[in-house]
Parts: sequence; structure tokens; C-alpha cells
Amino acid sequence: MRHVLRPLLPGAALLAALLPMLVAVAPPAGALPVDACMPLDLNDEAAVVERAEKVDDVFVGRVDAVVRRTAAHRVTVTTVLSGDLRLGQKITVVFDRSAEGSKRLLGERETHLFFTRDVGGAVRADYCEGSQELPGGLSAPMQRTLEDYLSGAPEPPARVALHTPDGGTEDPPRLSRIVAPGAAISLVGVLGLFLLARVGRRRA
Repeated sequence: MRHVLRPLLPGAALLAALLPMLVAVAPPAGALPVDACMPLDLNDEAAVVERAEKVDDVFVGRVDAVVRRTAAHRVTVTTVLSGDLRLGQKITVVFDRSAEGSKRLLGERETHLFFTRDVGGAVRADYCEGSQELPGGLSAPMQRTLEDYLSGAPEPPARVALHTPDGGTEDPPRLSRIVAPGAAISLVGVLGLFLLARVGRRRA
């Protein structure tokens, strides 16, 4: 039985043979895979609070539909952790593009922890920091943990409004106004003594 030995491909021919496979697995130019985003450790209170302080709303939502052309996601709010959204509210979340111009697209029926901003009436999310997938949904212990994290975050300082009382403001009372009552009493006493002295002289 004879074995036929095939000649080895030279370097250029080998590279030409492998190039199609390399192109097939390489990401498109300018694309940033979502896996390149650093995941948020939900057990790290400082990291969660830091991310929450950058946005207006923090909530858990279910992705109902995705518009790939605009990276718009139709989301139903299932848990409100921070902000003024309502439970069960349906909103449209649009992710910012990455620095390379790629889109962030979530999967339908996925549950995510969202960190969103209100921008001109639209709900926007950062490409990487805008959401964290919750594969098994939001468990009760994790919900309590996140609520504790966010309830401990410092509240914005309350606004203090200064009002001018009716009739305008008055300057602090002058010393003469404060001393006036006592001076008047002293003057009355002096006048009384003067009158008594004159009456006594007339009788004399």
C-alpha cells in the first residue's frame, strides 16, 4: 500500500487558504462586542451606587421588542428601584452608540437592570453601563439588596426658598429707638421735679 505525500503549502498559499476563515470569525469593522463591556457586580454596593448616581432612573424591565435599525427597545417596567417611573409602565429605551459607532441590541424577552437618563423627553441608556442582564430575573434577595444600596444613596439637597414678608423688610432697630422709652420716662420725671420746685417758690 503506497502513501501519497502531498507537498506542504508555502507560506503565502497557506495564508490565502486561512484568510476566508479569519474574515468569517472577525467582527465587523468598527463594531464593539457587548461582551467587551465590563459586567456590573451587583454585590458591589459602591459600584452600583456610583452607576446609579449618573442616571435619572434605575429599574428592572423586560424587553418586549427591539428595533434594530435605531437600537430602540420596547421595555415593560417590572421593578422600580430609583426614579419616577411606574410599575408596569411601557417605555422605549434607546442605547447610545459605542465610540466605534456600533449599536447595542438586547434580546427579546430578556430581563435587564436598566440605568437610564431623561434626554429631551426620551429615555437613553449608555452603550455599556445602560443595562445589566439578569438571566434568572430579579430574585427577592437581590431586590432587597439593591433597594438597600439605593436607599442609602445621598438625597439631593432640598431647595430653600427665601420669601420677603408682606410689607417689605425692615432695617434693624436703631439704638435711639431702643433707648427712647427709658429716656422719655426720665424726661417726665425731670419736668415733674421742675414744676414742683416752681410751685414751692410761689407759695413761699
